[in-house]
Amino acid sequence: MRVSKKIIEYRKKHQWCEACYRIRHHIHHIKSRGAGGTDDHSNLIALCARCHNRIHTIGHVRFIQEYPHLGEKIYAVKKGVVT
Repeated sequence: MRVSKKIIEYRKKHQWCEACYRIRHHIHHIKSRGAGGTDDHSNLIALCARCHNRIHTIGHVRFIQEYPHLGEKIYAVKKGVVT
């Protein structure tokens, strides 16, 4: 799969995990592309391997409980304010 320019730009701007501040390895789509999510920066979060696995394992709601500073961004996408 080809990586979009928007993801490349986001990756350059975010060198650290936005949750725990370790070095990031993944760009995570808050709303998946399969569910209609886009590559817009508002729908992306840079995560380390641990946090990326964690968000998929425990889900967004519990992830926000662990990292409340990401709540506003995740809830905005999940509630359809941004894609």
